[in-house]
Amino acid sequence: MLDRLLSDDFDPSRFVILEEEPVPDLDQAVLPSEPDLRQARIALYSPHRIVVEADLQADGFLVLSDTYYPGWKAFVDGREDKIYQADYLFRAVFLKQGKHLVEFRYSPLSFRIGLGISLAAGAILLGIAVYSSVGRRRQRG
Repeated sequence: MLDRLLSDDFDPSRFVILEEEPVPDLDQAVLPSEPDLRQARIALYSPHRIVVEADLQADGFLVLSDTYYPGWKAFVDGREDKIYQADYLFRAVFLKQGKHLVEFRYSPLSFRIGLGISLAAGAILLGIAVYSSVGRRRQRG
C-alpha cells in the first residue's frame, strides 16, 4: 500500500486505497474516473466531533485527512455508517450521489467502560455512606 501511495502516478484527489474490501453493495457501484465532488465543507471541527457537509454528483468516498483511529464512529445523514481506513492513515465513508451531512464522533469503548466503572464505584460509595449514616443514628437513638 505504501509503495502505491508514494508512486508518482498516485493522485489522492482521484483515487482512494482502502485497508479492506468495501461492503458487498459497494462492489457493484460504478465510480466515475474523475472526481465529481461538488463541494465538501467542514462545518464543525472539535477534538471529539467533526461535521462535514458534502455534495456529490456521483457515488464516491469522502476522505477525511484526519488520522484513522479506533473509537471513531461515522453518521451519514443521522444514520451510523462504516468508516474505512483509507490511504494508510485516514478515514473515509462511502456516500451516494447528492447532499449529505457526515458526522464523525469519537466514542471509544474504553471511555464507556471507564464511565460505567466510575458510576458503579460512586453508587457503592454512596450506599456505604448512607448505610453508615443510618447505623450511627440507630446507635444514638
